[in-house]
Amino acid sequence: MKENEISILIPTLSRQEILLETLNFYYRNRVKFVFNICDSTKKNRRSFLERINYLSKELNINYYHKINFSDREAIFFLMGKTETPFAAFSGDDDFFVPSGLIKCADFLKKNNDFRVAYGKAIIVDGKSLNNKKAKISASNYWGNLSFEDKNVITRLDKLSSNYLVNLFGVHRSKELKYDYKVSSNLPSRTAAEILTNYLTIIRGKGKFLNHPYLIRQVHPARYLMDTTLESTLIDDNLAEAIPDFIDALSKALLNQGIKKKYASLLSKKYIKKILSGYESSSYFNLRKKLKVFDVFYKLFRRIYYTFKNKLFRKSIYYRDFKSTLKSISSKE
Repeated sequence: MKENEISILIPTLSRQEILLETLNFYYRNRVKFVFNICDSTKKNRRSFLERINYLSKELNINYYHKINFSDREAIFFLMGKTETPFAAFSGDDDFFVPSGLIKCADFLKKNNDFRVAYGKAIIVDGKSLNNKKAKISASNYWGNLSFEDKNVITRLDKLSSNYLVNLFGVHRSKELKYDYKVSSNLPSRTAAEILTNYLTIIRGKGKFLNHPYLIRQVHPARYLMDTTLESTLIDDNLAEAIPDFIDALSKALLNQGIKKKYASLLSKKYIKKILSGYESSSYFNLRKKLKVFDVFYKLFRRIYYTFKNKLFRKSIYYRDFKSTLKSISSKE
C-alpha cells in the first residue's frame, strides 16, 4: 500500500493556526498522503497562505477556500474532490499515525466484506500536549471494538450499545461519500456524525487493528458536541433531523433485505437508544442533581482523572503512541 493512495480530508473554520500545527506534524514526518482541505474561514492571512505554499513543497495539499460552507457541506465537498481509492476524515486538530493509516487501508484492500478499518486511538488534553513541563493527560478513545458479524442487526445492536465513531476510520473513498451523502444535508452536527457511523455498519463490517492509529485532542478552541439531551435536541437541531435520520436508516436496512415494517421499527429503536444515552450518561445532568455538592464533585473528578491518567500512561495501549506524541510535542 502506497501512502499516495490515501487521502486525509480536513474541514476547518477560523482555526488556521491549529490547522498549521497539524500539517507541520505531517511535514516533519515527510508523509506522502494526499491532504484535501476545505477552509471556511472568511478571510485568509497572507502569512497563512505563504505557510500553506511552503508546506505544499513537501506535502501533497489540495487547498480549497469555501467561506459559505457548513462543516457538513465542507466534508461532503472534500469527498467529491477525493481521487485516491482510500480516505480518512480528520478534525483539523487530530493526528493520524502514518503507519496506522497504511495498515488500515491495506486491510480494506484485501478484505472486500469490510467497509471500514481503524486502529488504536487515544484522546489527549491539548494543554498537556503543548506544555513541556506537564505530563501528558490522555485516555483511551474508542477501545478495541470490531463489527464482524455477518448479521446486520447484530452489528447495529453492538454499535448502539458500544458507540464508536467509525467516521474517523479508513474507508474506500466512494463508499465514504455514499455513506455521508444524506448526512451532508442534515441540520444537526450530532445527527450527521451518528447517521454516517450507523450507515457504514449497516452496509458492511468494521475492523479494529491492534496498531496505533489516531490521536485526538481536547482544548478550549475545539468544537464539542452538546452533552445534555435538551441542548442537543434544540440547540443542535437533533429534533429537527430525527425524521430524516429514521428514514435514512430504514432505507438502508431495506436494501439489506430487512422487511419494511421491521426496518422502521429498528430505526426508531436505535434513535431511542441514542437519546436515552444522552439522558442517562450526561455529566452535566449529574451535576444538576449534585449541585449542592458541586465543589466536592469537582475535587472528586480531579483526583479520579489524575489517578486514571497515571494508570493509562503505564499501559501497553498508551506506550505505542509515545513516539508519535514526541513527534507532535517534542516531549515524552
